[in-house]
Amino acid sequence: MPQSSIFDGIVEKEDDYSRLICNLLNRSPQFRPVFIGFIDPSAISHGDYEAIPHKEHEEGGVPDIKICFADGEKHFIEVKADRHCPTTYYQNRAYGEPNRLTFLVPTGYCNETAPGSKRRFWNGLSSVIRNAEELNDDALIQEFRMLINQKFPSIQLEPDEAKALGTCDKKALAALVLVLPRVVVALREHFDGMRFCGKELEVVRDSEDDEEGFDIKAGNQGLLWVGVWRSEGLLLAGAYKLSWQLKADLPEFSPSRSEHGDGYKVFSLDGLVLGGAADIVSGAIRQLEGILQRIITAQYL
Repeated sequence: MPQSSIFDGIVEKEDDYSRLICNLLNRSPQFRPVFIGFIDPSAISHGDYEAIPHKEHEEGGVPDIKICFADGEKHFIEVKADRHCPTTYYQNRAYGEPNRLTFLVPTGYCNETAPGSKRRFWNGLSSVIRNAEELNDDALIQEFRMLINQKFPSIQLEPDEAKALGTCDKKALAALVLVLPRVVVALREHFDGMRFCGKELEVVRDSEDDEEGFDIKAGNQGLLWVGVWRSEGLLLAGAYKLSWQLKADLPEFSPSRSEHGDGYKVFSLDGLVLGGAADIVSGAIRQLEGILQRIITAQYL
């Protein structure tokens, strides 16, 4: 359950993203070749460069980011943070330089771009940063990647995960892929709006790159998270955050083992998934309602 990026709530509009990219490029020598190699691999031969952002007082005939190389060459980048954001008159004409313009857009961007221009995707940039070992220890670039993943999710397996799954029975794996999302949705629908032990429960989706699930709350009080937790290696789990300060005694929960789970205690429901005999949803409801009853009783009664 990753924390939010330090840029969350600060970088929201396209101009914000453009300015942030320029600041990071001009601050991090290691990021510059990685970024330009992603935008246009042929441009690497021009050497080092400066990134110049669009200024508020400039008219629309200026690109969001102008890359000025030391050898005098240039490249333009248009940043789109919304799938439906239209292109402008000047963008449609590629500022007269169709081979020097790249659009950085969300997956599924709905508008045509100038003929001859390139199209790159935010989640592709996230993958490039992820795979660049020279950026592993750059805290600001990793915060930037976290921001990208929150706004434009990059969906991929870790290399060791892909290798391990390659040895699995594909029919059983396909069954899990189909079943687990349905289980999470069914549990979410069951608890959302339910009145239980005198409290009306509310469900809030809580899903990140590392997990898919939801929080069960009573008012503003978090009671239980339920879902699939990747780094814990749990197909189905219940969990709660220590900061929720639950008063119930829950001995079946143990401290999280993953770096993403710091401050959580976790309870595995994998036995229901892998048991193969009983209905997973019904079994999970029975166990989760028993846990919720203890939590609500200790918390409120």
